[in-house]
Amino acid sequence: MMHASPSEKVYPVSKIAIMPQSLQAEDLPLAQALDKVELSENDLTSPEARVSLNQLIQCSRNAIRLSADPHFAYRAGLRLHVAT
Repeated sequence: MMHASPSEKVYPVSKIAIMPQSLQAEDLPLAQALDKVELSENDLTSPEARVSLNQLIQCSRNAIRLSADPHFAYRAGLRLHVAT
């Protein structure tokens, strides 16, 4: 069984897209939510886009740093669908 490296883009972008979208709902600029994530706004809705574990971690760090909502993780999770 082969394992992907943390920088290998193998996960669907849906794993990450909910966080920047949830930060935008707090009126935070998308550019800040995607700081150092190396994704464009178009990538967030592209079915072909893939992300790495490192990108997922960086996006999570951005959300922790930027969100003023102590329940951010719960609210973002409510926006996820089972298929995601």
